[in-house]
Amino acid sequence: MAKFDPITVLPEAAKLKFIALRDEAADRNAVARQAAQALEEARADLNRASINLVLYERQPVARTVEELDRFKANVAAAEAEMRRLSDNAASRTARSQAIGHLARRLEDYIGGLSVTTKLSLYANGAKRSKEPPAETVSKARDQIAALRQQLLDIETAPYPREEILAAMEVQIRAFAAAGAPDLDMLIAAGGNIGWPEQQHLVGAAGSVFIVNVPALLAWLSPEALIKKLSKEIEDAADDDGEAVPRAERPKRIRAIRDELLTVERIEETGIEDAAKGGAEIERRSDADPRAVLGLASSLPAPRDY
Repeated sequence: MAKFDPITVLPEAAKLKFIALRDEAADRNAVARQAAQALEEARADLNRASINLVLYERQPVARTVEELDRFKANVAAAEAEMRRLSDNAASRTARSQAIGHLARRLEDYIGGLSVTTKLSLYANGAKRSKEPPAETVSKARDQIAALRQQLLDIETAPYPREEILAAMEVQIRAFAAAGAPDLDMLIAAGGNIGWPEQQHLVGAAGSVFIVNVPALLAWLSPEALIKKLSKEIEDAADDDGEAVPRAERPKRIRAIRDELLTVERIEETGIEDAAKGGAEIERRSDADPRAVLGLASSLPAPRDY
């Protein structure tokens, strides 16, 4: 089966941009490989220079200060070249990895969409800033960081104390309902009481059933258990204004994600405008594919958003 290629389903403008990004990733990868090769050659040169110095210092014949200094200078020059090429290789590799990761992200995003999803371009056109491109991108990235923090704050925010108390009571009532002993066999035939049970795994494939003690306790005294747990929640639950009700979370998260995509589109226009002026601004490897390729906002957000 042929490997899926995103360019087969993208609108023309997005297709051309994706091809350009993929070609740039290939070019950077080739440059990174060349830099790594040059670094290996420099490492070999340093090794040879170091060996020559040691051999000269150990030779039994007369040595001159000038000749010794020459060997030492060769080692120092090889070390300096090694440091230069090492920094260059690290930089080239980082640039190659960044755009390579972005290209794979775009491909994974498109490939992960449903086959029935219609890919269309963003019709409204991203808002373009009048500021210099570098400033536009810098401000956009500050906003992106702030919006992502807002998302994290909402997703990890505590629930209001009232919701926690209500959820606890629902769970205790469910435990109590499951914890009632079955007296049918005892009443009908003097048999055994059917105690509430829960399954426990034993070893790799086996399991045993034991008495469900929490459910039995909840059945015995649900009100006492609810009262005790309510006090524990009252003492421990955080309700200092940062709590976010369950019903509000989807709406607030959706609003922030919409704003986040808008800002990422502005960021992308800054990167494009910089390129038109002959400057290069690196794209973030975790950018939203919809912003990078100019795709419609109605498409699903990336899975990690």
